[in-house]
Amino acid sequence: MIEVKGLNKSFGDHHVLKNIDAQFHKGQVNIIIGQSGSGKTVLTKCMVGLHEVDSGTIEYDHAPAQIGAIRHMAHGGHLSGASSPRARSDRRHTPHGAWRPS
Repeated sequence: MIEVKGLNKSFGDHHVLKNIDAQFHKGQVNIIIGQSGSGKTVLTKCMVGLHEVDSGTIEYDHAPAQIGAIRHMAHGGHLSGASSPRARSDRRHTPHGAWRPS
């Protein structure tokens, strides 16, 4: 289960997420719905560690989230794409900077 408690996130003076509480249960369909600009993507990015939260907590199976571990899991347990040191290395050696998986 993923549990979000009292989550707040702002960008400058724009307070996007205001005291958000939510639970997402394993094995169930969980959806986030709302109007355009209501913070759905920001919430999701906070949950996977792409945005740091201003306050509040995110717990995975009742344990506080470790952002590095979340990013690691989000990439299937390994680094991939431009985040990978190998990808950055390969980019230097391919035409036009294109990334090529090995």
